[in-house]
Amino acid sequence: MTVNLRCDYSVEIPDCKIETIIGCFRKLVLLLLADFATAVLHKFATHYMDGALKPFKCKGCGNRADFAWKTKWAKDTTIKTIYGDIILGQMQVKCKRCGKKRFITRKLLGIAPRRGASEGTQQILALIGSLTSFRVSEKILGLVGVKVDLKGLKILVQRCLWHIPYQLKYYLWKDEVPRKSERWYHILGEVFDITAIRHGVDDEQEIQSIIAAKTRRLEKLLAYCQRHGCTHCKRYLENARPDMFTAFSKKLQGKSVSHAERVMRTVNLRTAVGKWSPRGALNAVKVRLAHYYNGFDPPEQEPSEDAGLERKAA
Repeated sequence: MTVNLRCDYSVEIPDCKIETIIGCFRKLVLLLLADFATAVLHKFATHYMDGALKPFKCKGCGNRADFAWKTKWAKDTTIKTIYGDIILGQMQVKCKRCGKKRFITRKLLGIAPRRGASEGTQQILALIGSLTSFRVSEKILGLVGVKVDLKGLKILVQRCLWHIPYQLKYYLWKDEVPRKSERWYHILGEVFDITAIRHGVDDEQEIQSIIAAKTRRLEKLLAYCQRHGCTHCKRYLENARPDMFTAFSKKLQGKSVSHAERVMRTVNLRTAVGKWSPRGALNAVKVRLAHYYNGFDPPEQEPSEDAGLERKAA
C-alpha cells in the first residue's frame, strides 16, 4: 500500500553549526515520525473499514464486519519508540450491531492496551539497559529523548552444570554424610556423571535419548538419597532437575560460565553500592543472560523488502 506524505515545517534556528542543526533535526524527527505514523494508520484504517472483515472486533458482541466511523482523531495517546515519544490521535469506531465503541489505533499498531511501547521496542530498550549501567544507558538514550524501561522477559534457564556437584558438597555436609566416605563418593560420582554433557551432538533423537538416560539415573540417585536420609541433597537435586538439561535440549551454544560470572560480579558490585535495586538487578540479569545464552537479539526495525521510499522532485 502506497502512502503519500507531505510535510511543511518552519524551523527557527539561531546558527548553522552542525550541533545546532542536529539538535533541531532530532526534534523534527519525532514530528515527522508522528505525521508518518498518522498517515499510515489512516490509510490502513480506511482500507480495513471498506473491507468485509476487520482486523479487530467489537468487545461487546464480537462483531468483525459492521462498523461505522465515530472519529478519526479522538483524544491523544503517547507511544514510546526507539526515537522518543510520539503523540498520535486515537481513531474510534462504533459497532453497528450493539452500538459499543472502541479505539482501534493501538490495535492496528500492535501495542497492548495501557502499554507505552510495542514488544519489539521494549526488547530493544531492555537490552540496552542491561548491557550497560542504568545511568549510562539513560544518558545515551536521553540524547534522543528515550527513557530506559526494563521489562521482564521469558528466558530459558540453565543450571550451571559445573556448579551443581560442588554445591552438592555443602548439602552432603548438612546431611552429615562423612567426607570421603563411600556414600559421599557415590553421590558425588553419580552427580558428576549425570551433569557431564558431551557437546557437539546435533541429532534431536540422540539428544533426547541422552537426556532420558541421565534423567533415569538421576531418579535412581534421588531414591538412593531418600533411602539413606540425605534429605537436603535430595531437595537440592529436585530443585535443580527442571533446568539441568535446558541448554542441551535446546541445542544452545556456550560451554563457559564466564559471561554469567562477569554478570553476577557486576550485579553484586552495583547492588552493594546502592546503584541498582534488587528488582532492577534481576531484570538486568534476565535480559543480559538471555542475550548471551538464548540468542536474544532484537531485530533492527528495518522496513521489509516490499517497502519503497521515493523522493519526489520539488
